[in-house]
Amino acid sequence: MINKEEALKRLVVIEQETKELKKIIEQPVSIFDRVKNYSDVCRELRINEDHLLNLLYDKKIAAYIKIQYIAKLFNDDWQADWSNNNQYKYYPWFTKGLAR
Repeated sequence: MINKEEALKRLVVIEQETKELKKIIEQPVSIFDRVKNYSDVCRELRINEDHLLNLLYDKKIAAYIKIQYIAKLFNDDWQADWSNNNQYKYYPWFTKGLAR
């Protein structure tokens, strides 16, 4: 049998464990809930966000690499089958000049 003081100590420990378990349970499951910016993308892929600092002299290359990492995260293992004309593929299309 435990006394009141020991019971209070155990209760504090149990409450702390309960808080930790609730944090684990309440973590968002969907990737769209977890990822809100590029730092989140790097965290999910377990890559160092600072590795692009060396590429900052060319912002286009750094931006392209960021887009590739974002696509890798959200596409998971999916790869476009470029030989299959029935599968939709999207790519940027730009025209030079003013539209009329």
